[in-house]
Amino acid sequence: MDDPVYQEFTKDKIDVFHQDKVDVKIISGKWQGKTGPVFARTPAYYFDVNLQPGGKFDLPIPTGWNTIVFPYEGELLYQGKEIV
Repeated sequence: MDDPVYQEFTKDKIDVFHQDKVDVKIISGKWQGKTGPVFARTPAYYFDVNLQPGGKFDLPIPTGWNTIVFPYEGELLYQGKEIV
């Protein structure tokens, strides 16, 4: 077992990437060839995504991974179905 490791990253160390009507903070993992600063021993995606009206964010999830989407404002369509 590995010893626990603390990682501190202030907001100025986490870049925001803009594409069409999408703003993405990549905290951990990779998206569009860019990598977040936080190291995860188990592969993980941890993003803060802001969609403008009409924006679309696609992220294929590898087989066997668990997923959580936490919308905190607005509406969300998942595979064409409104879930929020």
